Amino acid sequence: MRVLASLTAPAAVLAFAVAASADNTDPILLTSFEELNVGDPGSVGAPSGGAPLGDVVDSGVGITDGAQAVRAENTTGSYDKIASIDLNLLADPSDPITAFQIDWYYEWNASNPGASYSNLSAALGGSFPFHQMPQIGGTGLELNADTGDGLYTVIYTLDAAKTAELQAALTNGTPVRLELFSNKSGGDTLDVTLTVDNIIFDGAIVPEPASASLLAAGLGLMATRRRKA
Repeated sequence: MRVLASLTAPAAVLAFAVAASADNTDPILLTSFEELNVGDPGSVGAPSGGAPLGDVVDSGVGITDGAQAVRAENTTGSYDKIASIDLNLLADPSDPITAFQIDWYYEWNASNPGASYSNLSAALGGSFPFHQMPQIGGTGLELNADTGDGLYTVIYTLDAAKTAELQAALTNGTPVRLELFSNKSGGDTLDVTLTVDNIIFDGAIVPEPASASLLAAGLGLMATRRRKA
């Protein structure tokens, strides 16, 4: 089994196990935004529907892997895009994906007694039919003013049909984005800051082009030597 193990969160401890491929038994880091420059929009690859509100940072709370994360300060909309990850660039289509795990640090900046929920939603988008993924234990980790600020590690899942649809889209080259949203009630009266980092999944990373080129060159050299022999 491949296990996505969560941290202890103020609201809950979340853990989930998914079947592993035969050649890969560990959770895989999809991104912790180390490949981006500080101050850049929080987008790995080209986003869909405009740049996300989050920017790459290298200081402050919520950096849980490496030295950088993506943070959106004082988000006030009801569904603000925080970060976007191009799955076509990173995910190997030969390995099915059933779950993503994301660290996010939540800061409630203004109390709003009328707000019923505030959470980080993970969705598949791009040219892929928009799909907001359910979280372990329900449809969302709903926070309010009484929950308190803190670090949450949440797992978002795909059922068998959606896993197959995603794998087919990646195989066919359909643009697919993993998009993270600050999803909350209260509209412009609800003020929160979200920091996201350490996105793990149970798929596989596309081999780096340089590694693939080196492998091809090595195999070609071996074949040449065999022919000379």
